[in-house]
Amino acid sequence: LGVGRVGRHRVPIDAKVSPLVWIGGGIAALLLLKGRSGGSSSGGGRVELLGSHTLDRGMMAFLNRVSLRSGVPLQVTSGDRRASNQASAMLYKLHHKGGASELRALYRRNGDLVEELLAVEPTEAEWAKQIQSQIDRGRYLSSHLTGRAADLRSRDWKGDQRARVEKAILAEGGRPVFEGDHLHVEGPK
Repeated sequence: LGVGRVGRHRVPIDAKVSPLVWIGGGIAALLLLKGRSGGSSSGGGRVELLGSHTLDRGMMAFLNRVSLRSGVPLQVTSGDRRASNQASAMLYKLHHKGGASELRALYRRNGDLVEELLAVEPTEAEWAKQIQSQIDRGRYLSSHLTGRAADLRSRDWKGDQRARVEKAILAEGGRPVFEGDHLHVEGPK
C-alpha cells in the first residue's frame, strides 16, 4: 500500500511495523511485519515513521491515501501507544504545555478519565497504571490506544500543505485536530 521510511531506509509498508534498532550505525534488529508486506513507491503515498513508533495496517493504509490525495509526504511522530506511552505524552503536556487545563481541553470527550488521572500522583508509573485500568474497563482516553490515531509533524509544511492534508483526512473519513506543534489524526471508525 505504500513505502515508508525507517531511518534512511525505504521499506514497503502494508503491515504493523516495529522500529529498527541501530547499533554502531548498522541494523541490529529486523522489521517485524504482521500480515503481508509489499507495495511500491511508484505512485504511492509517502509516509515516514519517525523514532520507534508503530502503526497498524489500517492506519498506515489510511495515511497513504491521505498522502496520495493531498500530495504531501507525511511524517508520523506518534502512532499506536501503550498505557505507559500515553502516560508519558500526557505528563509532558501537564508539565510543559499548559497543565491540567490543557489536558482537560484536549481530552474533553473523556473528561471523566482525565479527572481520574489528575486524582493520582503525576508519575509515569501511576498514570500508566490508571490508563491501563481504564483500558481494562473498555475505556480509551485516546484513539492512540486503539491504533486509530497518529500525530503528524507539521512544522516543515509550507503554504497550503496543512489545509490540503486536513482536507484529505476529512475526505478519507478521518478527523484532523491541530494541536499547535503537530497535527493529530484520527482514522475512520
